[in-house]
Amino acid sequence: MGISLSARRVLALTAPAALLALSGPAAALTANEAWSDLQTYLQSFGYSVDAQVSEESGSVVVTDLVASQNIDEGSFAMEMPGPVMTFTEQGDGTVAMVIPESQDINVTAVPDEGDTMNIALNLATSAFSTVISGEPGDVTWTYDGDSMRVSLLSVEGAPDDAGAEDMTFSATLEDIEGTSRMQGGDLRQMMQELTAARLTYELQGTDDETEEEVAFAGTATGFRMTSDTALPADVDPEDMQAMIEAGFAVSATIASDASAGTFSVNGPEGNGSGETTSGPGRLSFQLDGTTLLYEVASEDIAVAFTAPDFPFPINFAGSEMSTKFRIPVAVSEEMQPVEMSLVLADLTVSDMLWSIFDPEAVLPRDPATLAIHLAGEVKPKGSFFNPEDMSEMAESDEVPAELGEMRLEVLTLKAAGAELNGVGAFTFDNSDLETFDGMPRPEGEIRLSLTGANALIDKLVSLGFVGAQEAMGARMMMSMFAVPGEGEDSLTSTIEVNEDGQVLANGQRIR
Repeated sequence: MGISLSARRVLALTAPAALLALSGPAAALTANEAWSDLQTYLQSFGYSVDAQVSEESGSVVVTDLVASQNIDEGSFAMEMPGPVMTFTEQGDGTVAMVIPESQDINVTAVPDEGDTMNIALNLATSAFSTVISGEPGDVTWTYDGDSMRVSLLSVEGAPDDAGAEDMTFSATLEDIEGTSRMQGGDLRQMMQELTAARLTYELQGTDDETEEEVAFAGTATGFRMTSDTALPADVDPEDMQAMIEAGFAVSATIASDASAGTFSVNGPEGNGSGETTSGPGRLSFQLDGTTLLYEVASEDIAVAFTAPDFPFPINFAGSEMSTKFRIPVAVSEEMQPVEMSLVLADLTVSDMLWSIFDPEAVLPRDPATLAIHLAGEVKPKGSFFNPEDMSEMAESDEVPAELGEMRLEVLTLKAAGAELNGVGAFTFDNSDLETFDGMPRPEGEIRLSLTGANALIDKLVSLGFVGAQEAMGARMMMSMFAVPGEGEDSLTSTIEVNEDGQVLANGQRIR
């Protein structure tokens, strides 16, 4: 059994290395105060800190740094041997921090059950400088450098199914600039900004189960990252519910102007490879006492790849691919927003792929689009990070949240010459769980429009994809729930649920 890592633990694992590489948690007007505040920062993530420290007039030299932590499944430690950092007062109220151009980092994970895992890393920097300004409890670290590279050197003792023993990985940032502002107190505030002209990465390894050799490489230009974190003091970082109640909050955005990547897979079943490109991209994350938000979006995406069992390359592209979800995470007396969206816009595939099932180009090959956006309000009955609440809701037949309102703000499905659109909204009566068999009774309507459906059915019949009887059944179904629209080959439908729980299609009761 290995040590499992939640998103929070990943933050705890990576924050110290990123901190030492990019910025400190805080600083003061003296070198000793800067080092002391760094220790406080690491301790706020649950680390114990040990190091050899020598002090001279106006400077502090830190060597052989070890940051360790005990967690529920075991323990881990991060060791930086040799000189790690030097803090030097500059005589103008600021402190400079210098790190070696090459720093080995050894991570040891010791699970309660299973083998100890040892990970060897290296952090390499070029022309990197950090200047610390401010006053104790409110400081800003300003840094810049030509490059920074993190490399995975070796992994020993990884679980058999991890395929990590022969893995190599590296990531490099070029032309780096950034700031970190840290404010102390019972709720420590950390605000960070980072920009880099370019991010490059490489990964290689072998899948132990399939014996496939895999390789990935990529670049991102105009890379930037911002984050705001509120971290409570004197709260067990393993207790996420306690952290949330004490004010823990984090929001972060990672973005780039353009990116490109390549990948390859070589194995007993054959070889495959491909490449991807995209324009602007963004990933956003937010977690606080009320909300969990995740959003990822890319523009101008293009993918091309070959597969062992496919006779020719596969290509597809799109103008936008995005997804977003927002959910409440805590019990509340008031309704909380909930949201979900998915967009796959202007999707196209190569004519060679089309020709497999439609060589005569019977179907229109216009770009296809799928877009759906749902939004509403709910009142959770339990807290997302409270294990007891989650267990009770999992074992209960009750609805885990009261439904307030749900809106279909966007529904678009466009492909092969047909297009479906819809909007609507429903409110819910949570006191009535009988009318709809355990679900709160809805009241509202959804309005739909459909164009090109009959022409599409005719084309599918001519291609042999749909039989005549199936086509007749589809047309009968459309006639039951829709009425003719204004244009040719156009249908509209209004599906309503009234206050009595009756379901009506265009005014005709169907339930």
